[in-house]
Amino acid sequence: MRGDNIHGQGRIQAAPCAFNVGNQTSTIETLTGTNFKRWKEDIEIQLGLMDLDIALHENEPPKPTVRSSIEEKARYEKWGRANRLSLMIMKRSISHTLIGAISKTENAKKFFDDIAEKYKSSEKADAGELMNMLT
Repeated sequence: MRGDNIHGQGRIQAAPCAFNVGNQTSTIETLTGTNFKRWKEDIEIQLGLMDLDIALHENEPPKPTVRSSIEEKARYEKWGRANRLSLMIMKRSISHTLIGAISKTENAKKFFDDIAEKYKSSEKADAGELMNMLT
């Protein structure tokens, strides 16, 4: 076969790849209120593997105009897709009893940061309560 691929052209081509978001996100532990650190790690890993984590680390780029370059338009589209999918994945991985207590936003970074802030405050209160019990 002399290195020919399935098309007989002698060069390697990328094979089509089916990506099942359900399979990827099934490894994210549902946020129940007591497992924030684990949930946060799961979200960061999965969004990183799916190349969606730009929505968590970058602010929304400026909306393209007719004068915007192809690269600027592509960056905006990539961020928008990452933002939408990240929000869906995060919301899907949060217990229904908790989702109502989280701010309504269409920005994945803000949503993620709001959850982190809520649990940061909660962890401080828990640590303070534990210290009071120990003293």
